[in-house]
Amino acid sequence: MITIGQSYRVTFQLSTDLTTASSVQIGYIDPTRATTIVSAIVDDTVNGVIHYDVNKTTNAIAGLWKWWAEVTFTDGSKYIGEAKELWVHSIGDIAR
Repeated sequence: MITIGQSYRVTFQLSTDLTTASSVQIGYIDPTRATTIVSAIVDDTVNGVIHYDVNKTTNAIAGLWKWWAEVTFTDGSKYIGEAKELWVHSIGDIAR
């Protein structure tokens, strides 16, 4: 369970080769419906494994977060991954 103020990592296994990627990003919609796009860290170029580390300052809102990968390749084509949903709980939720 992830709670407000806790750091965590969002990882995607895209199963697509990122060798010719010009931009690798992860997007998210927070519980207030604000959309943000951040640069992803590429862990494995050939297998398309990427991640983003969410710090405790970013993780300040309880509720449903939606995450997805966005890759742009040098030929202009794009890959938009399927969204993952993640619940962030307030500290009081743990005691319930």
